[in-house]
Order: sequence, then C-alpha cells, then structure tokens
Amino acid sequence: MEIKEYTELLISVLRSCDLPQKEITYRSDNLKQAENKPSSISIVGNRYHDLAHEIKSLNFLQQFGKTQISCDYAHKPGSDLILNDKYYIECVCASAGDVRISGFEKYCTKNTLGKVIDYNEKANILYSRLTTAIKAKRDFYEERKGRSIPTDKPYIIFLGLGSLANEMFAEDNGFALTSILFGRGNPQIIINSKTGAVVDSGYSHNFKINKWNGSAIDCNVFCSQDYCCVSAILFTDADLFTPYSSNNTFLFINPFADVRVLKKDFKGLVYWSANPDETYSARRNGHKCINTP
Repeated sequence: MEIKEYTELLISVLRSCDLPQKEITYRSDNLKQAENKPSSISIVGNRYHDLAHEIKSLNFLQQFGKTQISCDYAHKPGSDLILNDKYYIECVCASAGDVRISGFEKYCTKNTLGKVIDYNEKANILYSRLTTAIKAKRDFYEERKGRSIPTDKPYIIFLGLGSLANEMFAEDNGFALTSILFGRGNPQIIINSKTGAVVDSGYSHNFKINKWNGSAIDCNVFCSQDYCCVSAILFTDADLFTPYSSNNTFLFINPFADVRVLKKDFKGLVYWSANPDETYSARRNGHKCINTP
C-alpha cells in the first residue's frame, strides 16, 4: 500500500467517528504534512507513526465502549484517549533515536539481511527505546495528575513499536515486553550433574540494561515505585499498515498499580497479570494462554 493511500484510510476512520470537523481537518492536515518525511529505517518518520498510532488506537478501543479522542485542534490539555469516562490513555510509539550514535544502524534489518548478528545486543537497544517511551508518558502523568488527568482513575500507556515494528521480535502474546517490565533475562536450566536430568528451568533476572553509551537503565518498570501511577500498558507489535486486533495487541496489568484496571472491561483481549501467589502470565477470558509462563 502506498503511504498516501494509507493516509486516506486513516482519515476515513476519523470521519466515521463522532468528531468535530475542525478536529478531522486538523489531524488530516498533520498526517499529510508528515507523509513525505521518512526516517533512517522507515518510509515515514516518527511524527507520522505517532499520528497514525492515535487513530488506530481509537479505532481499536471502540470495541470496549465509548472512546473519546482529545481535541488537538483546540490544544486542550488532557489524555489522548478516554475509554468509558474511566480509563485515561496516553498513546506513544517507540522511536529508533539516532541509529548511528547508538550503533543500532548495524543491526537494522535493511543492513543485516543474510547476516548473523548478536540479537541480545540489538534487543538491549530496542528495550532501551521502549523504556524511554514509557518513561516519557509516566512523566506526562506526573505533570498533569490532579488536573487534566484524575488520580483516582486508571492510567494506561498504549505503546506501539512505530518504526521498530519490523526490527523487534515481540514473541508470543508480546512476551518480550516482560524483559523491561520485570527484568526477564535469558532462558536457563538447572541440570543434575550426576543424572543429567533437568531439575528446573526458567529465566535469569536482570536489574539493569546497559545502554550503548555505557549508562544503565532500570528494566523492572512495574517493580518500581515510580511507576505505580501506571495501571497497565497496552502493547501492540503491529506494523504501520496492520490494523490493531486481539491478535497483535496485549494488556500488561501492573500488579503494583495505585489504581487497577478491571479485566472484564477488556473482554477478549489477552492480558498479562498475577496474583500474589501466581507467576505473571498471559490469559484470555480467565484462561491461561498456551506456551506462556
């Protein structure tokens, strides 16, 4: 699909919603202005990915009830989306950053076709970009809480991969995101040295991710007091031209959140959660998904 054709498809979504004409025009103009500004690893830049992400998120969330989108044309403060007058949702796409400075350029798909690379090194850069996006929206909440964002309502970050969608392997049901939410490390097994039998298996635990510049970032987002304001993270690994659906969009519930989400409000969606005596795992309609912890 050509990007101009896709822009018209996004505009048709806006027209199908109960939005003021000024808002439709404002968002349409912004999309068209961002069409011809590619990034180093994508046919369009971060601005276009962000604009498209908000519209696709609006379209996706309407299946769960009344969804309002912010009036950007009026530049009013508030969340990007409000679901059922209850869930305040901020949309954000991860960006690649400066791929030359970070070293990500040598790991980009277009530069590695047919080559063997160290995916652990690539993943560290990807995870740092996701963490940066989440932190930005946590900071946004801190700036607006008690004013345009109430503190007694669930606050959700809707995270998209943007230009990184074709670079990251998100694993089944978005399992890769637990690498930054709970510090999930590499798979490991314990073997009885005498019998050779596998005694136990699981994953190592990381406390930090080392960035390209040598600094470390916390990769246990949901275990941090700083993120208790984040009730959950909606995560999609869909690429630009793929609609969001229950097959590519997953809800990661923060077990330590100040305000919790209700699972029944997102019926049919795969959600990750845990009670005190349970392993954090993926479920759909109360049933544990196959091939998850």
